[in-house]
Amino acid sequence: MKVLIDYEVVSGQMINLDKSLVYLHGKVPIGVCNLIKRITGIKQGSFSFTYLGCPIFYGRKNKTHFEVLIKKVIKRLSCWQNMLLSFGGRYVLIAHVLQSMPIYVLSAMNPPEGVIKQLHRIFVKFYWANTAGIDRNTWKEEDII
Repeated sequence: MKVLIDYEVVSGQMINLDKSLVYLHGKVPIGVCNLIKRITGIKQGSFSFTYLGCPIFYGRKNKTHFEVLIKKVIKRLSCWQNMLLSFGGRYVLIAHVLQSMPIYVLSAMNPPEGVIKQLHRIFVKFYWANTAGIDRNTWKEEDII
């Protein structure tokens, strides 16, 4: 607690203990966890979680850790799927809007290859929609994944 108090004094920022969480490894004894919660008054969080848009976890990388990113791209696409866009318009949308969305996460982390392939499948399906017999109005997340 002294470290947190010193941080508040030096930075001029107040720590909101109600919004704070402590993350501990799963092998930390329950007695130690309870002691930390009692002394600090901070609740214990659990892995995995997202911080500044990046999934935080321990252990092996898993495709499920990056589902939030994939769903965000699909949500952005769903806004555009009923628009009448030319090939050029779809290309610009993919190249400058959709591909820029995961840049931060991809620069901070190295996701599994399956996540990259899935994003490419989403972009390809959107690009060729209505020209390759794919109806964008009937898109479902399961079709892409």
